[in-house]
Amino acid sequence: MLLFTEERRKRAQAIRDNIPTDKGLLFSYKIDWSAVDDTLINTKIKPWVNKRIIELLGVPEEDVVLFVCQKVAAKASPAF
Repeated sequence: MLLFTEERRKRAQAIRDNIPTDKGLLFSYKIDWSAVDDTLINTKIKPWVNKRIIELLGVPEEDVVLFVCQKVAAKASPAF
């Protein structure tokens, strides 16, 4: 079990390391939408967005979290 956890941690770190930090590159980054499902949104993305909103605003904002999760579920482009 430990090996599985360590391997998973390494894979997650490799994914994080490959995410561009430049705005132009980040917004043109190709997402593997086949990996994004309701389970991922509810168990990983929603709690992460909620945490970041609290960090930025100091209070939870469920409407903002719901808006972001709906955009992710709709596979929306980051360009407005």
